[in-house]
Amino acid sequence: MAYEHRQPRQGRHPESPSHRNLARAVLKVDRVDEIAAVDGVHVLFVGPMDLSVSLGVIEQFDHPTMRTAFAKVVEASRKTKKVARLLL
Repeated sequence: MAYEHRQPRQGRHPESPSHRNLARAVLKVDRVDEIAAVDGVHVLFVGPMDLSVSLGVIEQFDHPTMRTAFAKVVEASRKTKKVARLLL
């Protein structure tokens, strides 16, 4: 798992909820329940191209492996009452 941390844009108020530091975890889908359970994680965001590459089904967005991965993210979001988003 990788972790990325970005500071708010210059000129933005750092205490504003929409401009707080952004943290992103790049993870394997088999650990999505673990990540979703972390306090402070609010959104489970899926980049389908990155996911398809990591699953070995490049650009096959309708592949059963991709469908299973998407379902795992949705299920984790439901269990933890977090938001799931997909980049289109």
